[in-house]
Amino acid sequence: MSDTWQDPRKALAAYERWLAGLPLAERTRREYLRWVRVFCGWLADGVDRQAVGADPLVDRRARDYAARDFKRFLKLERALGPASVNLALAAVDHLYGHLGLDRANVRREELPRVAPRALDRDEQRRLLRAIERTNVRDRALVVLLLFTALRISEVVALDVEDLRISPRKGVVVVRSGKGDSYREVPLNALARQVLTEWLEQREQLDIDADERALWISRAHTRLSARAAEEP
Repeated sequence: MSDTWQDPRKALAAYERWLAGLPLAERTRREYLRWVRVFCGWLADGVDRQAVGADPLVDRRARDYAARDFKRFLKLERALGPASVNLALAAVDHLYGHLGLDRANVRREELPRVAPRALDRDEQRRLLRAIERTNVRDRALVVLLLFTALRISEVVALDVEDLRISPRKGVVVVRSGKGDSYREVPLNALARQVLTEWLEQREQLDIDADERALWISRAHTRLSARAAEEP
């Protein structure tokens, strides 16, 4: 069986020549070539040919078996993280595109979720300057999100009575946050100011007396989370 297989080193050499002529960023070209070299070296020395059954550089089913075994090799033998594994698999797919076999049927690794990065002081200042030109509601909405770290879903669920504001202090009450938890979040002076301005303007709107939503849409109903994301 092994005598009929292509030499992965020849496949690598042909791929390298082909790759050199593609209009790719240098970093992309370098990373693809790096991982295709690893893959071809693994095919030459580490693949279980009996388990794969046919030449993975020719046969589509063998291609899938080999790609899955290669993924396992990267995770267990190389101890690579999800991002590196996925990059290696993308390079393998690129090789198979060159060979006319399409991408391998192998599931990508799920990447860990990264917490959103907080704005630094300069970014906060630029944001506050930008929203000075917006309407009162949107300005209050952005300031509340910026200085309380509430979720969009929590913000749009607020009712008027969830704001407790006095000249010197204030809180916003989240009645059902993550895990259905209750909490009170302090409001700084700027948040109290712009929220008070919005409450005063809200009173001038032609809203149904039973509508208690803090944030009102153009249709004079509760603002949706989708609309709040694009004020």
